[in-house]
Amino acid sequence: MGREIEARKGPWFLGGFVVVVGVAGNLAQYLASGPAFGGMSEVVNGLLAYIWMRKRLDAKAGYVLHQYDVITCIGWYFLCWTGLLGLIGNWAHTAGLIGGLAWGYLDTTPVRSLGGLQPTPDRPLPSFLMRRENNQRGRDGDGAQGNVNSQAHDAAVHASEEGSSPD
Repeated sequence: MGREIEARKGPWFLGGFVVVVGVAGNLAQYLASGPAFGGMSEVVNGLLAYIWMRKRLDAKAGYVLHQYDVITCIGWYFLCWTGLLGLIGNWAHTAGLIGGLAWGYLDTTPVRSLGGLQPTPDRPLPSFLMRRENNQRGRDGDGAQGNVNSQAHDAAVHASEEGSSPD
């Protein structure tokens, strides 16, 4: 998973991700149980959650995550919370998952806001994005109203550059 992220986002992104998610997970576990823990499993959970979120929100990002891996992670996560496996860093795992999901969501937000997310039959765009898309079409001159507004805006800009008012 790390190689996949590094190939798309670069080594500095991956390094920062590992540090931030690792520290957040270890801090959460420390606050919950004290200093008797260690490991990097929260980072693995964070990487999986990041890729899952990116893949879910932007299929064009090209991340590959098999359903089996997701099911295994979720199953293992809940099995650890049962206590049947002994002392496990459950709070670290949880913080890693939340951190990865949040980072994946926030990292995909610019793609969505720039029109990179396209509707599909199983996932239409939310209504607030549809309005933005329609407004963008109007500014580009694809709609009659947008074309009029665009012409008025261009006239006002041109007039202000010349120091006069538009007709």
